[in-house]
Amino acid sequence: MATQESAPALLLSYKSLEILLIVSMTVNFCVSWSVFLPKLCHAVLRGFSRKQREDGEIDEEASELPIFCRRFSTNLIFCVALPASGIVLLTSTDILLKPFFAFHGSFRLVFSISLGHYVFKTAEVLTYQREIFHYKPLLVHHLVTMATYVTILMYEQNAIMGLVMLFVEGSLVFAEQEREHFRRVVSLRKESKLRTFGTAVGFVLAIILKAVIPVSVIVIALLTSLTSF
Repeated sequence: MATQESAPALLLSYKSLEILLIVSMTVNFCVSWSVFLPKLCHAVLRGFSRKQREDGEIDEEASELPIFCRRFSTNLIFCVALPASGIVLLTSTDILLKPFFAFHGSFRLVFSISLGHYVFKTAEVLTYQREIFHYKPLLVHHLVTMATYVTILMYEQNAIMGLVMLFVEGSLVFAEQEREHFRRVVSLRKESKLRTFGTAVGFVLAIILKAVIPVSVIVIALLTSLTSF
């Protein structure tokens, strides 16, 4: 009896440790990337400056680039990786057949990575709140998102909600101040057809990933759950 009762506890402990490990690794990756990237940008800019100028000085806008590109680039990695992971989970699992009760190890992995990312983003907002225009709404958004992922991981149900959250991942569209500064520094002085085309493609992809696919997944999940009863 003791062995049978301890087996679920050991399994729960193993799953909890797995989640903590993945969250920790994700946070460490974000911290390492945010520390390494500004130094890389600074070194690259210094190299270009030495080729262009004999004195090796970097102009004022270029010198500010490493500071402002850190958070933009860190967010950009997950804005691409998490929706891509959502597409893989959507096509390779039975989530649409069992939208509220299907839960596999792959869901635990991806949701734990997203949770770790939001732990980092929350600490980041608290650290740089003076530099963020709307830091309070962002902070509330990150806390609610973390609470949702923790609930899904704890009860291993309603994975469809976590999947939808993967598709709508990213606050870049909504306005962290660094993004606008980053674009002003690195973008072209004048509008070009290539830049306009890229903006249009990005807008269309954002609509598909953040609106069309999530709504479609929710509708299919609701219809599937209704027909199962």
